[in-house]
Amino acid sequence: MARKRNARSNRALPAAQTHRDGSTYRDERRLADNENYVPLEGAPDPAASWYLVRTGPRQERGARDAMVDAGFRTLLPELERPRPYRRRVVQSVTAMFPGYVLVQLEGYAHPAWQILLGDYYRQKGIMGVMQARSGGEPLRLPKRWMAELIECLTVPPEERRAAKRFALRRKLDAMVGGQYRIVDGPFATFSAIVTEARSPDDIRGEVAIFGRPTRINLHVDQLETT
Repeated sequence: MARKRNARSNRALPAAQTHRDGSTYRDERRLADNENYVPLEGAPDPAASWYLVRTGPRQERGARDAMVDAGFRTLLPELERPRPYRRRVVQSVTAMFPGYVLVQLEGYAHPAWQILLGDYYRQKGIMGVMQARSGGEPLRLPKRWMAELIECLTVPPEERRAAKRFALRRKLDAMVGGQYRIVDGPFATFSAIVTEARSPDDIRGEVAIFGRPTRINLHVDQLETT
């Protein structure tokens, strides 16, 4: 069962462990769409150096408490989900990333993270620190992804949705009248002038075919700034 649990945990991890320069739109949508976050009492610093610590199955809280007692700043994102219990539905709090705890290592001496590899912390459920390569330095989580996660944990869902709708509307309005290069679809490599932007998947534009303007419908992902 532990092997299956770890397999699911790896799939639930953000793409931060492979994309070191920043998260993708898919990751942000995945974080923002979830509304079952357990709110934090304080807001951690997303600009700090955050890393992933592996724990044993269902030992996230014990590992977090052990690191807090040692003076480490930690973050354990949790979700509140309904589950059946004795013929009724109750709310259960579970770790968002099973088998992992986020820890801030900024401000420590260079080898300080190796303290977590000792036998004492292994007894507390800490299995190791996620590394970029075997025997290398710990893998730092992208600041952009951390900012998105902390926003989800501290800002109410209604405010997040309203802010994202407003930002999307401003982005679409700014595209009208601009010239873009089409990077995908039957009109790839053509230049298009955006005439109307209703939604990300409903962009109206014009391309020149045999010297005549032709109206086409595009998706925002098909356009690239020239």
